[in-house]
Amino acid sequence: MADLAGSRTIYTPEIFIAGKELRSWRNGMTDEIRRINQKPAVASLRISIEKLLDNKLYFTLQGNSMQDAKLHFSLVEQDLVSKVQAGENRGASLQHDFVAREWGEAHQLSAGKLANFANQLDLPANAKRKNLSVLAFVQDKRGNILQALSLPLCETLQR
Repeated sequence: MADLAGSRTIYTPEIFIAGKELRSWRNGMTDEIRRINQKPAVASLRISIEKLLDNKLYFTLQGNSMQDAKLHFSLVEQDLVSKVQAGENRGASLQHDFVAREWGEAHQLSAGKLANFANQLDLPANAKRKNLSVLAFVQDKRGNILQALSLPLCETLQR
């Protein structure tokens, strides 16, 4: 992300919105997100979860983009908690959302061509199924996010 944004340094915390580094994120991100969300999408996505078998999630991604792009996907989990053991936050409990637990290999989308991809991701043994979602996004070669979508596991797969 730093390379795509033309940043010469990598540091923490670093925030990117729509592929661009946002150094002023502490002042709020609402205006920037609103501006981005007002732009028309130049890609479309569809996620269809097929089944969960032997701790493997099988699903289909459908993508279409007005320009060449890559379709990325991951399994994300909400409401994770970590207990900090050292440093300035020692003793604190931190909550984490949208944590990528598994990451799939990106698919190439060709401009104007609808594409379907069958995928599978392993479910981590310690994952809470009720907090899991499949997340997909289309990204151009400059790092711009053209479309993003997530789909939580349905109730029958949460058991």
